[in-house]
Amino acid sequence: MAAQFMKKPYQTFKALPSKQKGAVLLVSVVTLSLLALAGLSTVEQTVVQERTSVNASAADDATRNADKGLKQAVADLTSGNVFTTGFCTEDLSIDDPAMWECEKISPDGYTYVVSYIMNGNQPATDDNGDTIYKVSVVGVRSGSSGGSLATQSLTAGVVVRDVATAG
Repeated sequence: MAAQFMKKPYQTFKALPSKQKGAVLLVSVVTLSLLALAGLSTVEQTVVQERTSVNASAADDATRNADKGLKQAVADLTSGNVFTTGFCTEDLSIDDPAMWECEKISPDGYTYVVSYIMNGNQPATDDNGDTIYKVSVVGVRSGSSGGSLATQSLTAGVVVRDVATAG
């Protein structure tokens, strides 16, 4: 019985029809190209999401720095430090009070400017006669190369009540 199968030690196969030259290769190349495009699209989308995340984080940091600067400016103004620590003077004898301003640049990521809110040609006052100041703050989130990634501006009006005259 075993001898029957030994008659043909190998089988011969018919050759493929000559019409199918490279069809599988073409389908494989197209499929691989589509997979490569899908992969590149995914990588690009990931890069865009990462940049968006970095920018959102920088904007949040800039907002926090601006808020911190506004609180510090109001604290300096209400405590009188703006006028007594040597970086600003309240000199109403200057010809144009609208030109008076005090700028403080902090290493903590903010810069603030204190100036008068003007009412005509004089600094504005509230109903009690207390001066109203304008405090403008710019918070910055710096990048690793020294440039700013994001900035945030805040402005507030601050009334400084003279404790000696306040009832």
